[in-house]
Amino acid sequence: MRLTTTLLAACAALALGMPIACSKSKQETPALAPAPTGKGALQGPVQEVLAAPPYTYLRVKTAGGDVWAAVPAADIKVGAMVTVNVQLRMEKFESPSLHRTFDTLFMGTLPGAEGAPAAGA
Repeated sequence: MRLTTTLLAACAALALGMPIACSKSKQETPALAPAPTGKGALQGPVQEVLAAPPYTYLRVKTAGGDVWAAVPAADIKVGAMVTVNVQLRMEKFESPSLHRTFDTLFMGTLPGAEGAPAAGA
């Protein structure tokens, strides 16, 4: 009975657009710095690069820890300092071309590439 009550309360909260606290603790992702797009930006050195045209996946070291970002295909090298103008945050994103699931993936563009389509768009 308690489970049913909890599920009904959660469904009602979701229907009303209210956030729900989960009992599982999740790894904190870094706060996004304001970006020209108004959505936020990730900034730091690139730790790993995975090319999967039409996207490039970057593991970026931020003050809050390493995070993954996807941008339109770009020639980025490990160690390069990047700023990713974030447009979308995805949880449990599955990349069919890489045969990999990212727990959290920030999709966006690199400065100067704002006219390019955002990854995942």
